[in-house]
Amino acid sequence: MFSDEPVDGCLRFEIPLKPRSFQTNRLAKRALIKSIQDILAPIPYLFSGDVKIIIGWSVDEQVRYEGNSSPDVDNIIKPMLDAFSGPRGLMIDDCQVQSIECYWADTWGSQEHCEVSVSSFPDDWVEKFGLAFVDIKNGLCMPINKFAKPATTRVLLDHYLNMMEIRKKLELTGRPSHEARKFMSVQRVFHKSRLRKFDVYSAERLRTLLYRKKSVIDWD
Repeated sequence: MFSDEPVDGCLRFEIPLKPRSFQTNRLAKRALIKSIQDILAPIPYLFSGDVKIIIGWSVDEQVRYEGNSSPDVDNIIKPMLDAFSGPRGLMIDDCQVQSIECYWADTWGSQEHCEVSVSSFPDDWVEKFGLAFVDIKNGLCMPINKFAKPATTRVLLDHYLNMMEIRKKLELTGRPSHEARKFMSVQRVFHKSRLRKFDVYSAERLRTLLYRKKSVIDWD
């Protein structure tokens, strides 16, 4: 059972499956990703900022040293990250991964499995249910929730657009981009190319939906 929000910005869980190498066949990787996402789907949130991940792989020492079927430690990372990303995962996209550690240890007779620890800033998360994105400018997107009140979403949209305008004006005065970004939301932006599994709306389209004066937005 997962909590409604990440306690202290941390999430720990077990994957009772053998990991796969990114070099293995596509069907096997897809099956692994689906199985992991079936485990993660009940998590009610997604991390939305930078994350640090530790993967501890428990595998029989004899199998690891004397067989030829165990993948290399570095090769199991990519399929895991693919499974962790997206609407049924634990983060929006693997571009959020700031650091990752992966190691193996003897199972000491237990079933082969992986133990995963994810940490982030405590407030860097968004609700998974209803999550969508709005393209503010040049493919840079910010999260919204389809089930928020229209008045709430209007405030967010206006705030996002205003922050982007301030950033643009500062950059035009010659200020470096890292300084101009300080006036953006603490919620990081995502490029639209990273959000193919999510619904993304242009700011113009969202504004049209919001100002129809309805209590519920018809997102279709």
